[in-house]
Amino acid sequence: KPQDFAENLALNRTIGFLGIELPDGTGKKYLDFWLANKDLYINMKGAEKVAVLRSYPSMAYNNLETQIAVNMSEQALQQRQIPFDIIFDQQLNQLDKYFVLVLANQESLTDKSIEVIKQFVKNGGGLVLTENTGKFDGWRRLREKSMYQEILSESKLDDNPSLKEEKMFTYGNGHVIYLPLIIKPKGEVKLGFESIWMMPENTNELESAVYWAAGRRLPLQVKAPDWVGISHDEQEGREIIHLFSYNNTKNAGGITLEYNGKVKKAWAVSPDYEGKKTIPFTAEGGTTVIRVSDLAVYEIIVLEK
Repeated sequence: KPQDFAENLALNRTIGFLGIELPDGTGKKYLDFWLANKDLYINMKGAEKVAVLRSYPSMAYNNLETQIAVNMSEQALQQRQIPFDIIFDQQLNQLDKYFVLVLANQESLTDKSIEVIKQFVKNGGGLVLTENTGKFDGWRRLREKSMYQEILSESKLDDNPSLKEEKMFTYGNGHVIYLPLIIKPKGEVKLGFESIWMMPENTNELESAVYWAAGRRLPLQVKAPDWVGISHDEQEGREIIHLFSYNNTKNAGGITLEYNGKVKKAWAVSPDYEGKKTIPFTAEGGTTVIRVSDLAVYEIIVLEK
């Protein structure tokens, strides 16, 4: 399906597997588009300012509740068009490039991981943590104090908080918000190859938590139907925004992009039409606003700075 190719191009920056024979039809259409516009997929870096941690001991020692929490968090961010990276323990030393770290029920964290995360927040980063995050160490042994309790105690706040209440506070130069639960909707849960990705019932709270924890405006804010996905890259002198739709029955409209910066020119390319098209935009203070009235399946918007 074209949606599969669009998702691959937007999130993986490559066309994906096309089989062992020369593609035709939709496959050839997207391969030709990728080859013709390959300069938009190379020599770039991700501009995402939100990271979701998949900690190995957390995901390995409890591969039901932690997996469900992470899946729902990622689905909420995707459907609310908040560009994010998935990171692992090895990437914790790169936190300084993010505004917000999301710890969705990451129960088992090593002492080193906790210290790195705490320093990230003290330096001005934002932290969203849920449920039993940091309750256990890297071997899933119960800690005397959870990570949440430690941070509260060091902030001169209650170090024996209720785990059923949301709490938001500052820690060093950063912001911390605790959500007691990512609420699973009713229905069967399937993981692995049969994963069913679900939006949590408290998606609004999770979305608001990310924006509050950032403590500043994210580089890109998007309003779009929840079946529209997004990714955001940077190249020298320009921003590259990938929009794609999961809906194969109708086009998406009413999409608004707010880029936190000034641009000189905006244009777009898509496998759904020929050539480049100029994109109108308005400047509101230091923000550039772009409105997309019609998205078929996949479009790249380039902002020249």
